[in-house]
Amino acid sequence: MASISWKLPLAQRFVVLALTGAVFAAPCLALAAPLAATTQAMVSNADKAFAAGQYDRASELFEQAWKAAPAETTLLYNAARAAHMGKLWDRAEALYVQYQTLPNRDAKFADKANQYLPDVRAARLTQRAEEAKLKAKDGEQMLRDKRFREAAAAYKDAYRLQPDNFEYLFRAGSAAALGCDELFAISLMSAT
Repeated sequence: MASISWKLPLAQRFVVLALTGAVFAAPCLALAAPLAATTQAMVSNADKAFAAGQYDRASELFEQAWKAAPAETTLLYNAARAAHMGKLWDRAEALYVQYQTLPNRDAKFADKANQYLPDVRAARLTQRAEEAKLKAKDGEQMLRDKRFREAAAAYKDAYRLQPDNFEYLFRAGSAAALGCDELFAISLMSAT
C-alpha cells in the first residue's frame, strides 16, 4: 500500500488502498502546514495498520492524528472508513456523522459518508439482532437449567440490543417471576 506523502502537491497526493481485490483511491486535502512529526508518525502507523487489516487500530490512529491536526479533516474520514472496513458499525456510524458536521470537510468525502451511512446502519442493526438472538438462546439454556435470574438478565440484554422486540422483555419478566425475584422483575420495567 502506498503511504500518504504529505509534502506532495494535492494533485499527486493519493492514498491507494487495496480492498478485497478492488482499489479505493482517496485524495487528501491540501495542508495548511506540514504535519508535526508525531502526527505524521501516527498517520504512517495508521496506513500500516490498515494495510495489515488491523482496521480498529487504523481507525484509532487516524482519529488521534485528526485530533492532533483538526484542519486535516480527511484523517477523520479515514478513521470512519477504517472502522467501516473493520465492521465496527457503531464507531463507523459515529465517525461518519461527526465528519459530516465539520465545517471544513471535503464535499466529496461528505458525499461518500452519506452513501455509506445507510449500509453501516443496516449492518449495525443486523449485528445487534444476531447478538440479541445469541443472548436469548443463552436465556433459554439458563431457563432449562433453572438459573432464572441469569436467564432474566440474558433476556434483558437481548432486549437492550433490540428494543423493538418486546418478546425479550416479556421473557425476562417471566424468568424473573419463575425465580420468584420480584425486585428483579420490577427493575425490568426501568428497561423500557
